[in-house]
Amino acid sequence: MKLVMISQNFGLRNRFKEFCEKNDIQEFFVFANSKTALDFFESNEPDFVFVDFLLSSFDGLELLRIVSEKFDFKTIFVVSKDFKTIIKKAIGYGAFKIVDYDFLFEDVLVKKAACHQPTKHDNLDDCVSKLCIEVGITPYLSGYKFIKEAILLMVANPDFYKNVTKNLYPKIAEKFNSSPSRVERSIRHALNTANASEKIEKLNNFLDIKALEKGERITNSQFILTVADRLLYKMNFGEMFC
Repeated sequence: MKLVMISQNFGLRNRFKEFCEKNDIQEFFVFANSKTALDFFESNEPDFVFVDFLLSSFDGLELLRIVSEKFDFKTIFVVSKDFKTIIKKAIGYGAFKIVDYDFLFEDVLVKKAACHQPTKHDNLDDCVSKLCIEVGITPYLSGYKFIKEAILLMVANPDFYKNVTKNLYPKIAEKFNSSPSRVERSIRHALNTANASEKIEKLNNFLDIKALEKGERITNSQFILTVADRLLYKMNFGEMFC
């Protein structure tokens, strides 16, 4: 196995070296500069590359973008959990896994079940269905299928965060042979129904925060964005969400 660490953080680089030596990994390389690492990739193909967000020359996010366009190896992005906007962009650039600075190399490379594997997301559709029903958005509502699709699309492609009305609704309408305005109205009706049932307050349990006060209404965009954001957060930090 060939591993690469790209970081200016001395402690992180040192932990990486200790892990490789302890596990008898012969081919491992350490870089503090993103441009130097790119030059290395032109003639070397590692199995896993750890990319710190904080780098010289250009940051780790820009490095991820370039790597996603030119190479085909797995990148593990190291960034604080608080940088949610950066995390969304990293997911869009195809990061294999996202970890905080206190992660253990053993969890990422030895415990395969902890890795960001496609099988981990196989139940995503079921999870979204379960959440919708729990908060009062039932399958008999026409907005149910639109809300599910909106959340799944948002998780798969964070670029939809930029404009729900102009980007997301037309995409959903195309799939279901409908119109963006009907998609928007159906989602709003489904959420109004959920608000009336007061089950929408169960959303707080899923989010692990008090996002809604009793009786407070949530908009289409707020619901879709909040749920998708929380799913992305949990999925990419190895948390179970269903």
